[in-house]
Amino acid sequence: MPHCIESFTTVHETHVLDTRLAKLDSIESAVNNTTQRTDKIEHKVNNLETKLCDIENSRAFESDQIEYLQQKQTEIELKLKEIKTVQEQSIKESDIEYRRIEHQRQELSKNLIFYKIPDINDDDNDKCKIEILKFIENEMKIPDATKTIKIESSTRWGKFKEEKTRPVQVIFENFPDREKVRKNSSNLKNSYFGVSPQYPREILNKRQKLVKIMRGQKG
Repeated sequence: MPHCIESFTTVHETHVLDTRLAKLDSIESAVNNTTQRTDKIEHKVNNLETKLCDIENSRAFESDQIEYLQQKQTEIELKLKEIKTVQEQSIKESDIEYRRIEHQRQELSKNLIFYKIPDINDDDNDKCKIEILKFIENEMKIPDATKTIKIESSTRWGKFKEEKTRPVQVIFENFPDREKVRKNSSNLKNSYFGVSPQYPREILNKRQKLVKIMRGQKG
């Protein structure tokens, strides 16, 4: 009988131990599962932290880019403002220059320049005026020019030199007489004489440049 009791006790203790071991296995399994879940959560948290860091860096970069673009835009606007100011000033100066040249052109509108008129060492304007009127009548074929054409003044340019013929500036009293003489300058085509309107220096320089360009193109 005592032997049976002892066997029962041993079996019971073994059962209790197995039960406890099973619980421990269950607990260990639960702990392992929890650990795995914790690892996964920690991994996700790390990924989120990395993404947040990337986002912050991206925003910082974008902020720098925006600041850079704003700075460039400000620089461009200032440059455009400077260019506009320069353009407006240039237009204003060009308009003033145009008005000045136009005023000069109007002042010279009754003038003609005569070339290769025989020159003498005498700057008497009255004698020069008579000489020009005779030239207009005889060489330019305007009848009674000495009586009908009115000249205000006739002046040779520069000092007398035997080896050169000075041009003569002729100012007519009215524009119609000046135009009549100018249109008859075609009668001098086959001679060495010449007649041309008097232009402001700026216009004359531009005409000379154009003549050089045209001659270069023909060549």
